[in-house]
Amino acid sequence: MSFRSLPVIAMFAVLALAARADASVAAVDRQSKIQAVRANTPLPLDATLSDPLWQPGLMPGEFFNFTRGRPATMKTLAYVLYDDTNVYVGFHCEQGATPIVATQTTNNVGQGLDDYVEIGIDTSVNGSRVYEFSTTPRGVQYATSSESTRYNPSWRSAAKIEGDSWNAVMIIPLKDLRASPGSWRINLIRHLAATNDDLTWAYETQMDGIGDSTFWPQWTGLSFKALSARPKPYANIFGLASAGQDRNVFPQLNGTAGPSHAPHLGVDGAIPFTDTLAFVGTLNPDYSNVESDQQTITPQQFQRALTEYRPFFAQGANYLNPNAVFSINGPANLPFYTPSIGQFNGGAKVEGTVGLNAIGALAAVGPGFNDEAFGFDHRTADQASRYWFNGVIAHHTNDGSSVTPCPFVGATELPTCTDSLFEFGTRISSIKTGVETAFDYASESGQYVPDTAKGHSFLLVEAVNRAHYSLGAAYRDLQPYYNPVDGFTLINDIRGPALFFNAQGQGKEHSPFKNYSAGFAAERYLDESGNVRYSEYSWFVQFQLHNLLSFNTGPLDSQIRQYDIGYPVYLNGQTFSSHTNFFGLNYRDGTPQSLDFGWTYGPNAGFLAPGGVQEPNYSSFYFNEITVAGSDQLTPRWNLSAGYTGDSERCFFTGCVVQQSLRRVSVGYSLGPTSNVSLAYRTISGTGYSPTAVNFAAAYHKLFNNGNEMYLEWGTPQTTSQLNRFVFKYVLHVGGGSGT
Repeated sequence: MSFRSLPVIAMFAVLALAARADASVAAVDRQSKIQAVRANTPLPLDATLSDPLWQPGLMPGEFFNFTRGRPATMKTLAYVLYDDTNVYVGFHCEQGATPIVATQTTNNVGQGLDDYVEIGIDTSVNGSRVYEFSTTPRGVQYATSSESTRYNPSWRSAAKIEGDSWNAVMIIPLKDLRASPGSWRINLIRHLAATNDDLTWAYETQMDGIGDSTFWPQWTGLSFKALSARPKPYANIFGLASAGQDRNVFPQLNGTAGPSHAPHLGVDGAIPFTDTLAFVGTLNPDYSNVESDQQTITPQQFQRALTEYRPFFAQGANYLNPNAVFSINGPANLPFYTPSIGQFNGGAKVEGTVGLNAIGALAAVGPGFNDEAFGFDHRTADQASRYWFNGVIAHHTNDGSSVTPCPFVGATELPTCTDSLFEFGTRISSIKTGVETAFDYASESGQYVPDTAKGHSFLLVEAVNRAHYSLGAAYRDLQPYYNPVDGFTLINDIRGPALFFNAQGQGKEHSPFKNYSAGFAAERYLDESGNVRYSEYSWFVQFQLHNLLSFNTGPLDSQIRQYDIGYPVYLNGQTFSSHTNFFGLNYRDGTPQSLDFGWTYGPNAGFLAPGGVQEPNYSSFYFNEITVAGSDQLTPRWNLSAGYTGDSERCFFTGCVVQQSLRRVSVGYSLGPTSNVSLAYRTISGTGYSPTAVNFAAAYHKLFNNGNEMYLEWGTPQTTSQLNRFVFKYVLHVGGGSGT
């Protein structure tokens, strides 16, 4: 039997096992309408839940174990009420013989490592704006918003452990939610860290994730004064200073470190002018990136896709990219990709929702550019159908400061140039059958596009999404000149089909398997010359036992054709192939103590050196990578994470040898619910794409009761080189919650 014939066998095995899963469903699903209960008086932040005022808010229905595909065996009671100022949520959780896990002590740090209860709130009803609030048995709290990665409202929670059960209460101010009276969608969730199980109040067999508000019931009859729910205007005024040998060196977008003069003073803020719409602005925005770590060391064929952290771009980012994304083996193309916009001086935008419509409009200016973007997305309340349109207009100059310089036309370099993109599409799906059709078309024009007839993108997707499997086919056509300067395009000059299929299931109560899944994906695209420009084939098999030991394996075969000069000349084309196999072994993933082992091997090629230039001497080599990583919550305040990655590559044609090792260790210490310290040490040795380096970084963060924040950092964990400098940043917070 061939190793590559396993996917067919695996698919049938997983489907057969999945067909045996318990088909029982909870009584609460997306068709349910639950009448909202008003609290007669404000409820106390008392985790005993002894006040009888909680009782009218008891939610109907039973919880369902989504991880195991069967009704939950542990009892969970949930209470939800509201008044003109707050939403009140209470949980009673019985745990039995399963230990209660409560290791974290700092808010917004270590989410998912402890037991927690959560309420999900979709105030838009159609998934355009979703909030999640969760708390642990220690009362450590986390809050997220689909509208902003910087969401940080002032809400309260409390928890109490009583023997083998625990209670939690949350008080969520309406002013922290962009919402209107009427109906919302909500879900109630409980996570068990010891077994890595998720329990959900809303469930039906079509549900592919507990966080998908499509399947949540409606919480109806909400009646409150609209102004009481309108978020307050807020501003974050920051001051930043750096000292040391590398005080003016900061991480760049390409992963290296370079000279930059970060502004010493700046401001970000928002002014809501309706319950659901807001003006967002910034002046002298900070890009020191002390809040996040986005380092990627492993080289790859294509540009990286980073997560936006800057407040101005992070808030409402989803409203500017409403298009249907499609990606099998890599990140999806985006028409507006803000990490490609480097240092900028200021910006303004309007973002939010109006009824079932989501809208966004942005303008940003900086050295050598003045760019605008807009988006519109309409979804029905059940999300069965939607349509969108969006666009980007980029104005760049050739004064030496532009992020993307203007092109040459013949021997002449243009002093200024414009790149315009317009996109529209639709998606229609059947809630009953799971059949889905999506269409998207984008057209690019301007001085960056020599021929507008070759500057469009077309995508058509047909898919079926069922309880235990999903399958689909797509046709993609990206013309050779389609590459928006403010967008993210993985590869252009491709046209052809793509296929994918995934199956998953849960084991029976006495089965050794907790869950299992398998899938395959294939893409094959030609360029305008008729050659195969890019192709990729992969499959995987994964299963997890009840003791949380899991195994996954599968191959990845790909090839890419590159030219010294592409369309329309196609000069000196070379095809680089890759044939790798992966084995992974994981233990207790998603728990405070976890261990991961991975091994990738096989003849590989097509990596790009830093800067994106193809290295012909790496045209074919054997690739061998071993990764070991682990984490441990040593005490409620101390946590430890460590890992090792080793690469071994040998060139067939030139005899070159590339060997590289990465060792890393980090230690974190909690100083309380609003403060923590972290230390990180990393070494890279050998010969390869990342230079030999030693990197040590230390950071301290403090969130004050008034919302102000302080950061103190030595070095940075984001670059391969050591930066010998201190960065001090203080944020003065005024008004409502950040990201609201």
